Amino acid sequence: MQIREKGMRLVLIRTKYDSTVKRGVSKQIGSLSKFETVIPDDVRPNLEADEIEQLEQFLAESAAARSARNQASTVKTGQYSLGQLVSALGDPEAVKELDQARADAIWEQISALQKALKKAGFKRPRKTEDDVTM
Repeated sequence: MQIREKGMRLVLIRTKYDSTVKRGVSKQIGSLSKFETVIPDDVRPNLEADEIEQLEQFLAESAAARSARNQASTVKTGQYSLGQLVSALGDPEAVKELDQARADAIWEQISALQKALKKAGFKRPRKTEDDVTM
């Protein structure tokens, strides 16, 4: 079975040899969102056992690759998101939307972030004299 990406969908194509025309004949046997992580119920009955296994492996590999890209992107843009949070906390109107439970959750995440950075081998930067005088 061939799995082709077409826009935001995966198209599943089965090729069978047709002896009357002496070549393979391709037939679309299903399509699904390329963001699916499991085979949809409407597609599964159209697939043979080996095709189900192939598609499950493809979906698992795609999900793993997507997750890795998302993790890398989060690491690259994390300081930007934190900067936005700091900026929003400086706005009295935005702070009105914050309740104590959410503030507690932010504090917990800051603590978890510090531990994760330490575990990843990044040391906390030392304050310089310029930082102290500001």
